Amino acid sequence: MKKVGITQRQLPVTSTGEVRFALDERWSHVLWAYGILAVPLPNVPSLALSTAKELHLDGIILSGGGDLANYGGDCPNRDETERLLLSWAIEAEMPLLGVCRGMELIADTMGCSLVRTEGHVGAVNSIEGPLMTGSVTCYHDWAVNDLSASLVGLAWAGTVLEALATPDGRVLGVMWHPEREWPNNPSATELVRHHFGAA
Repeated sequence: MKKVGITQRQLPVTSTGEVRFALDERWSHVLWAYGILAVPLPNVPSLALSTAKELHLDGIILSGGGDLANYGGDCPNRDETERLLLSWAIEAEMPLLGVCRGMELIADTMGCSLVRTEGHVGAVNSIEGPLMTGSVTCYHDWAVNDLSASLVGLAWAGTVLEALATPDGRVLGVMWHPEREWPNNPSATELVRHHFGAA
């Protein structure tokens, strides 16, 4: 079974000072169904990277939820953690999947800018491109404004970029949530299995 690390959103600090991380339980179900063991990673850069190395992970997922800090988000330590994991995955030639916010982080890290977009929060959009053709429900209000030379576009909803990758395909980003599409929309979720080479 493949072991894939997955980052988590950070919840507001509690009245007792607890910092809590959270992950949609559907991730565990869809990954297990595809022969992948989900390994939640903390929003602590050094600890997340040490965990990934110590467990000899087979891949990384940058999960969705919230904005990047330089676009109004309130969790810079999550950005730092995910940028470190992205750099490590590229260096280790390991597959990495960025989902929604995760794709935005990939794009931002690799020199792209983001712009506000409308009609993509809780909306069903038709996607076309070499990665996928079909319908997905999107939950994002940011879009990649321009592609850098280090990324290629793989799917669009009209003029809005919905998927991108590095030229070698190891780093992949999608703006929809595979865990929310599973199991009713296989075309939107099978990319998880294929990307990590799972059973």
